[in-house]
Amino acid sequence: TLTDKYIEELRCSGLGYCPKRLAAPILQGPQEEDQKDAVDNPRFRDGHWHEYDVKTRLLKDNVRFESGIKTVTKVNFHLAGNIFVPGHLDGIIQVDGTSKQLPQGRWLLEVKSMNEGTFWKLLKQGYQEGFPSYYDQIQAYLNSEYAGYVDEWTLGGQTDDMSVLYSSVEYNEIANVNTIPEIGLVIAKNKGSGQLKVLPVPSDEGYADG
Repeated sequence: TLTDKYIEELRCSGLGYCPKRLAAPILQGPQEEDQKDAVDNPRFRDGHWHEYDVKTRLLKDNVRFESGIKTVTKVNFHLAGNIFVPGHLDGIIQVDGTSKQLPQGRWLLEVKSMNEGTFWKLLKQGYQEGFPSYYDQIQAYLNSEYAGYVDEWTLGGQTDDMSVLYSSVEYNEIANVNTIPEIGLVIAKNKGSGQLKVLPVPSDEGYADG
């Protein structure tokens, strides 16, 4: 049914969008850009290149990764009680007192790259007010259950180029404890200047229930 097909299209990254927007590709057919495989989608490729840049910069800053370099953490968010909405985390990291950029702690990592105007809008308004769809995504992740790992970026949709880059990084991820951190750490990258902005986002269980 259309309902079944609609549910299968849901992802944590899209929960904050208007339901009509989510349903349009099902009812009307995918748009031209959506028909491209991820490897051919320039917007998808651009975002993952910037994500890779941020992560390798964090590695140089003594940030330790539980996942996000060689593996991808999968989660499930419960929607309406019995619907599982899948998500894939950019990473789970541990930060000790030696990092120059990040606060100490264990964090759910989310990386966003944006143009100059969007970056400064974020600095002024934050995520919950300025980017509610991003905020919804992060709350879904923080209030999800752990659903396993995918090894070495074999997750469907990752580009071959990115797989090669991540596999070439000389890093062994630390042993994971199979739990989702209680606080997200969103790192926004200004694509024009390369500047990074770090914003902690605590879990809000009541918001996620809503």
